[in-house]
Amino acid sequence: MQATTRPVHGMLHCLFALLSRHTHFEEGRWGRLVRRVLDLCVAACEIVFPVVKQVAPEGYMPPDSEIVLTLQQFKSQCEKTTTGAGDSPAMPVTAQMVVFCSWRIVKEATFIMAHVLTSYSPHSGSCVTPSMIEHISEYITKIVVESRHLGAFEKSFLALQQIMKFLWVQPEPAINGLPRAWVDRVLLQVTDPDESSRFCLTRRSAGVPRYLEALLTTAPPLEMPRQVEKVMLTLQQAADYSENDEVRRRSKIHALNVLRYLYRCSAIGQLVHVHVPDGVKTSLAGFCSRVWSVQNASNLLFTAIIARVFGVPADPMHITRKNCLSYEEFFKRFPTVQSLLLRTLDDLLPASKQPIDSAEAIADLDLVSCSHPGLSGGKQDAGSLQCNSTLYPILLLLERLFVSEQEQRFLPFLAQALKLCGWNVMKMRLMVSRLVPSLIIHQRTRLVVMTKLLSTASDKNSSTNLRHGTLSLAHSILTKCSSSELGLLVSETKPYYETMIPLLTANIPYELERCIFDLSTFYGPDLKVNDETIEKLGIVQKMNLGLPLDVSQIIQCLQKCVNCENWKATEPIVQCLRRHVSDPTVSTSKDSLITIVKLKDPFYSDLVNDSILLLLDYKDYLSESDRKNLLSSLSENFFDYPEELQPNLLRLLSPVSDYCGPEIGNLLFTCSASSQSEQLRLSAARCLLDDSTGRPHWTIFKCVLWLALDDNGEVRKLASEKVARSLLSDPSVTLGPMFAVQMTCDHIDSSYPTEQLSQLYTSLILESLLEVCDFSDEAMVDEASLFEPTELNTFKDSRLLVDVCFSRLQKNSLVRTVAGELRPTLERSRDFLQPIRDKNIRSLDNCFGLYSSVVSILEQL
Repeated sequence: MQATTRPVHGMLHCLFALLSRHTHFEEGRWGRLVRRVLDLCVAACEIVFPVVKQVAPEGYMPPDSEIVLTLQQFKSQCEKTTTGAGDSPAMPVTAQMVVFCSWRIVKEATFIMAHVLTSYSPHSGSCVTPSMIEHISEYITKIVVESRHLGAFEKSFLALQQIMKFLWVQPEPAINGLPRAWVDRVLLQVTDPDESSRFCLTRRSAGVPRYLEALLTTAPPLEMPRQVEKVMLTLQQAADYSENDEVRRRSKIHALNVLRYLYRCSAIGQLVHVHVPDGVKTSLAGFCSRVWSVQNASNLLFTAIIARVFGVPADPMHITRKNCLSYEEFFKRFPTVQSLLLRTLDDLLPASKQPIDSAEAIADLDLVSCSHPGLSGGKQDAGSLQCNSTLYPILLLLERLFVSEQEQRFLPFLAQALKLCGWNVMKMRLMVSRLVPSLIIHQRTRLVVMTKLLSTASDKNSSTNLRHGTLSLAHSILTKCSSSELGLLVSETKPYYETMIPLLTANIPYELERCIFDLSTFYGPDLKVNDETIEKLGIVQKMNLGLPLDVSQIIQCLQKCVNCENWKATEPIVQCLRRHVSDPTVSTSKDSLITIVKLKDPFYSDLVNDSILLLLDYKDYLSESDRKNLLSSLSENFFDYPEELQPNLLRLLSPVSDYCGPEIGNLLFTCSASSQSEQLRLSAARCLLDDSTGRPHWTIFKCVLWLALDDNGEVRKLASEKVARSLLSDPSVTLGPMFAVQMTCDHIDSSYPTEQLSQLYTSLILESLLEVCDFSDEAMVDEASLFEPTELNTFKDSRLLVDVCFSRLQKNSLVRTVAGELRPTLERSRDFLQPIRDKNIRSLDNCFGLYSSVVSILEQL
């Protein structure tokens, strides 16, 4: 809302800033002003309160008559407090401005009222009275519990929390008894059907949970446990109301919403731990509710309980051991939860024929007949939906538990989980595959479970869902099995797996086929399959199973898939070719692989990466035309590829010596920049290190210089090794910048002047450009034309300069020994350099640097 001409929340904020400078308001000086300010704040809140308490305040626009009336009321109130308000053009009123100004006014007004009330002192002549405290606190409470706008009740909650913290510690019973009375009153309002109707049923009860949080978290340490216990018991009783009782349903929803906030609150986290079993029971019952609001509130309550018990994981999609507890520890803390979970599972799932007290009892389970009759396929009935809704939170809880010692004690949970392998909800089958391995710690039990799973999957009466669930679980068990036990487990269960191979010849779903292929990584490649089944299997299926194959057939299949652009089918073929990398025949697939490498679709990044790695294995088979074709087609669009592909792609385009041109040099130079990823810079350094021959393009020297100054130590090490190899392989080749880099990385002395070091860099770079690089490059011809022949010869003596600088950095006595021999050479260099410097050509700054270095060293000698 607005005042007569403009929003007033800015004025209230300034008023709050002024008042916050004072912590006490006497009656004589402040009484009249403070009462006017409080009246103004209440009047402002009264105007905007109809907006923030609307069911949908974000789009609410008050009627014109209401706007005019409220503005007139507020204007008259302002005229009593301020004078001289000038006229200014009114701002346009929109729904967005109304709601924004409304909750900001509530925020600033409640902050002012809270600050004034907390300045009360019973024996200092304060203008604030106990009756004023009670009245204003009640008013802020009304704003918190009845507002529906998030900003309004969240900000007023902060003000109320400040007031409650002040009231609890006051010595006067008339004041410190107010919070206790308000706790009893709000519990009565929440649990009473008639009273709870004034609260917001949507928006998770809006400010009601915040109100109770403000009352409990500010209580004194001795008072807080009693109040929390009373609140939790009362709310738990209300949360257990039957949802069929429409009169009490509203109270049930409010109780669930408030309990969620209390479980999330860290200030009382330890006090609510004892109520976790009751919270789990209530939330599980609410999951299968037919009322959406009850089901949603129960879902949020269960999430809060899980976070309170296990902590909040850094990655919600990946639960680490840090956010888990052992079965022993969890059920020691909450012993009644174990019986609750087992009783719920027994009610939802078919009963076992005998008690599950040993691994042999697991072997007697009939998983085929354990499927729920309403879940075998077709339309789901209400009962099956209720089962799904209740089982899901139980699996979420069990997924965070693991057995550490007493496996036999928790075998009933293992048996119940195995019964869910054939469930019709795929997500729940995958959850079972994640939680079951943590229930098994003994090799004997693991072998019994694996045998049961594979024998069930090969049963002709098993449904597709059951086969998928059992095979997914078998793969998960093998993946998490230790290497010492894996060999025995595979050898004992391999015959069962071989009986499932014929299933691939039928029309089975892709997910089931994928499970069989995934298991082949453990049971292959020496599978015993009859010839009739082998003839019916396709090439891709044979590849995935690791069966013997002719490489030429694989290559033909690859060519067909590439020609048809069937990239999804191409991926397993390339993976199979990588397993046959020792066969030289694979090199004939280079044309197809080059076509695949040109794909830039991130969806096929794994396929492209496998193709790059395969080409790297057969790099020697690539002709010079193949390499140049790759360079010309990929270098221009190199950075269009996904970032994870770029390092291997750069390796494919090297070695540098095969190209000797600006294309690969410029690409490596770009990849060496500090803004690139660490993996890409490492790849660039390795490419430079792999190159051991040839006369590279001049940009390669800049790459080495950048890489040798890299933040990563491994990159600097590779660049220094490049320098060392180059000097050892051909001492006649002057690698100035590389030499300077090696000095910087390995031999730099902290006392060496930074200015001289930079001059040394520029001189050495210029030396390398003149002596080493290929002058057939047009750019280099332009640079060389600036010098006379005698001036070019001058830089040949700069190698002596390098030796002097290097010896000086090492603090070697060689400087004094050879000073007499070096002085004439350096003086001659200085004399040749001076006329070059006098040309005053801006592009010859490097010459100036070399001249300064020579002069500086001569002075020090």
